[in-house]
Amino acid sequence: MEKRMKSRGLLLVMAFSAALCLAQNVRITGGPLTMTAQKIVFPKDHCFHTNTNEWVYFSGVVETRAGKEFGVMFTTFQIPGIGGRFSYPSMLGISDPEISRFYSARMNAHNGTAGKTLYGFPAIAAETSQFIWNRPDNLHIASSANISDMTRISMEMDIKPTRDILLHGEDGFIPMGDGIPSGYFSLTNLLPTSGTLRIGDRQHTIV
Repeated sequence: MEKRMKSRGLLLVMAFSAALCLAQNVRITGGPLTMTAQKIVFPKDHCFHTNTNEWVYFSGVVETRAGKEFGVMFTTFQIPGIGGRFSYPSMLGISDPEISRFYSARMNAHNGTAGKTLYGFPAIAAETSQFIWNRPDNLHIASSANISDMTRISMEMDIKPTRDILLHGEDGFIPMGDGIPSGYFSLTNLLPTSGTLRIGDRQHTIV
């Protein structure tokens, strides 16, 4: 089965107005298929696919143990290269609304792996980032980089899905302007179980 694009999202609404969102998009090489010829199957389609441009992104607002809020954004890509090899670049951003400051970095990673865990969920590990769905009740996300002024920023978080998958559009597929359908599905009400943010020498515990 050939698909060109597919996406996924996770949404967390927490106490204290904290919210997290995680999503995946896939661009698969090959000819277009009709909507009726495609079907999303889990857990297989949680994982990255072969011969695809694909990306997982995470964004939202988190609260620390000290009651401080931060915006966070993390994306990791899978991009096909020569000889069947893939590269795994990523992006990381942390915003601090208290001081109106946004820290961001883009990282190139020519080495990495994409596979699945024992439960059949995705496991993507690159030089600068990780997205590992260890178990049905545990997602692990981590990324670190130096921004333009060489300040080190990092994010590491474990989160827990609490609801079933929500398919968007018709059976999870949405028509696109070029005739290639885009798939989209989400998980809502995720719960963070542990995590840290670091900006330079400042470390914050996520609750």
